[in-house]
Amino acid sequence: MHVRRLAWILALNGLLPLFASQVRATDIDKYLPEDTELVLHANIRQTLDSPLGKKYLLPPITDALKGQGEAQEILNALGLDPLKDVQSLTVAAPGKDSEKKGIVVLQGNFDLAKIQVAVEAFNQKQANAIKVLKEGDVTVYELRDPKHSKPAFAAFADKNTLLVSPAKDQVTGALTKKNAKKPSTLNKDLLALVTEGTGKESIWLALVPNQLLDALPKDNKQAMDIAKKVKSFKCSMTLTDGVQLSMRVQTPDAKAAGDVRQALVVVQSFLLLAVTSNDQLKDFGPTLTDILKSIKFKIDKSIVGMDLSVSGKLIEEGLKK
Repeated sequence: MHVRRLAWILALNGLLPLFASQVRATDIDKYLPEDTELVLHANIRQTLDSPLGKKYLLPPITDALKGQGEAQEILNALGLDPLKDVQSLTVAAPGKDSEKKGIVVLQGNFDLAKIQVAVEAFNQKQANAIKVLKEGDVTVYELRDPKHSKPAFAAFADKNTLLVSPAKDQVTGALTKKNAKKPSTLNKDLLALVTEGTGKESIWLALVPNQLLDALPKDNKQAMDIAKKVKSFKCSMTLTDGVQLSMRVQTPDAKAAGDVRQALVVVQSFLLLAVTSNDQLKDFGPTLTDILKSIKFKIDKSIVGMDLSVSGKLIEEGLKK
């Protein structure tokens, strides 16, 4: 079995539901590199514990796991139960193309002794697939796949936190930052977005578009003008018996906020037109139209808000069509 297979199993555990979440998003900022401009956080336990998650997501995941005998063997060796032992997945990325490529933080409950034994056993079957490095008192795993020239690096900050990155210094830097117990060096606008919230959101995305603007098409002047008015952005989704979506855009001032709100209203109108004029969507047209029309916009000084709630009944009706 190749190391890619083992890495996939580890990633799978990060994306599956786990024990009840007690770690708030405020705990992750100490692991994020200072050049981070985008953070994606998934609380999959909350997602699959929700009525919608239990009904539509948990059954297919459970069935998929039952059919993965080899995967179950690896999970048992690692001492990991994908339905209990990992609570959240956080991905942090820089704003520009970088060899460091950011870091992934998995939080949960890991049996470090069992994992060490499993790594040693795996290396006996496939030599040099996982290299064990020492960084002070911390063990860093260098994961190599014969099909890829660049390795990945992983380390446990503690029994509840696994760090993974394409760059070793991203992992060791996060460990140093955590142990130093110094104030976060993240962009202050991004830090505010990362540390806010109730911890009950199913998934959220936060970003500051400082360098991300370079990725936008320069020939679209109108889009660029609007993008330049965004200081920070956060969008979250919470699953209950329905779906709640929330978006907040921080702009420099009230005038910029008005411009951004107007741009969002234009997008809403365009989507309504696209839905009502597309014959392929005729079965879903009324449902989608109701959803789009229910979007609520608001402005609070320099902050633009957009909120949308979709009931479980509306979702069920749409899935039946």
